Amino acid sequence: MILTVAQAREHVTTALSDDAVLSMLTAAEADITAAAGVMGAQTEYVRGGFESLVLDHLMGTATSVTELSDTDSALVLATDDYRIDGYILHRLTTGTNPRAYWLGLVKVIHTPPEAEAERVRAQVALLRLELAIASGVSSESIGDYAVSYASGASLAKQYADQRAAILEPLKPAMVR
Repeated sequence: MILTVAQAREHVTTALSDDAVLSMLTAAEADITAAAGVMGAQTEYVRGGFESLVLDHLMGTATSVTELSDTDSALVLATDDYRIDGYILHRLTTGTNPRAYWLGLVKVIHTPPEAEAERVRAQVALLRLELAIASGVSSESIGDYAVSYASGASLAKQYADQRAAILEPLKPAMVR
């Protein structure tokens, strides 16, 4: 769980029950996981044949990088056989197993940099959006108080656009 009900209540004020807030938090977390993927280790398979590979997820630390070939046995590479550059994995001509290009299918197990703060921000934003949409509020000001209400197709489009804007930054850059 990204946020507990008590933590969420530190960010939003609502008269909804804890069960209702928990339901909204659970739905928001599912949306965040669908957009960003699961936290922790990722396994990606990328076709070789090139000097560099482009991964779907930002690489923090590599657990293992293995070249899977139809003709050779699987080769687990040493850390001096490749260089990590964000989303790009470069094959090195130096190192324990030097090669100018990646061979066969490459299995990369890695842990992306932690993005918990972004997930918290997104979950709070999605919760606020749900609460605003439930009341029909499309905009609100505090100084000289003003409020606008939307309904029907206008409200549905506004909701979809705002929801997409909240989730977009969480998607891996190579998927956007």
